[in-house]
Amino acid sequence: MKAFLCHSSSDKEYVRTIARRLTRARVVFDEMHFLPGEDFRNAIARGLDASSLFVFVVSRDALKSVWCQHEIDEAQQRHIKQTLSGALVIIIDPTISYSELPPWLAKGKAILQPRPVLAAREVQTALLSTFAPELKNPFVGRESALEAFAATLLKGPEGASSRIFSIHGLDGIGRRTFLARGLQDNLSLRLGPTIVLDATRALDDLYLWTLDETADLGSRSNVATEIARFGHLNKDDQVAELAARLKTISDSGFVPCLIDEGGVLSEEGRYQDQYIDLMAKLMSQDDAHIAFLHRRRPDVSDLTTRFAVSDLSLRPLRRDSARR
Repeated sequence: MKAFLCHSSSDKEYVRTIARRLTRARVVFDEMHFLPGEDFRNAIARGLDASSLFVFVVSRDALKSVWCQHEIDEAQQRHIKQTLSGALVIIIDPTISYSELPPWLAKGKAILQPRPVLAAREVQTALLSTFAPELKNPFVGRESALEAFAATLLKGPEGASSRIFSIHGLDGIGRRTFLARGLQDNLSLRLGPTIVLDATRALDDLYLWTLDETADLGSRSNVATEIARFGHLNKDDQVAELAARLKTISDSGFVPCLIDEGGVLSEEGRYQDQYIDLMAKLMSQDDAHIAFLHRRRPDVSDLTTRFAVSDLSLRPLRRDSARR
């Protein structure tokens, strides 16, 4: 299952970032897959035949490109024959309207996403949706837990849904899978990306992760410069910077997920101050979300009314459900 990346050569760096994120196992990208000296038409046909998803990265140059038009025509033929399962349009120039898209692509999903890192996540999600039903992970035995999760969502002011999610339970029982399903079914949100936070992790580690997910810094020196700049900020400004990065992830319909391995809760089971401050900052912004996964039950008694935290205890599957 691969995504064919159709693009103009002038947008190569943008598409290169997507390809690096998804790796050659999940994309067909000319720099990775076209053989030296091979006729481009043969290479395009071979790449499309190996793909289940056609991705058109749209810029002004891409709309004018003869090779992009050739790839679009070839993809349309395979789409009609149903050998290509789906298509995704990623518009990177906000001045382009949907009416300028090729007609058959304009009928499908099209998104405006100038950030290639976030575009990579959209491609991955779209690629997974092309899997045949028999290849998708089954989801059984959690019906009552899903109902309970749905009931916890309506804790926000005036009946609004919660925007902070906290799931706790033992390792290996499917906390992440459960939360991903609950968010998708109830709020049409997707879970991810994720970071594991143990006792050695600090705010600068969390910031580096958000940078990796939202920015394209390139060289190590640029990363070092950003981390040094972050380190010189006061705590309030650090929290504000983190919240802004997490909001960027949320804006694309994803819920960043922090997996607690000893770095989030205090010994008493309460959220540490920096994470409470981070929640407060996030909740001051519209449509921002965050999720926490814990092994032990967090004490959210002082947070539930303040932030409308949706919390749930997930237990191991019963034997009959596990057998199913």
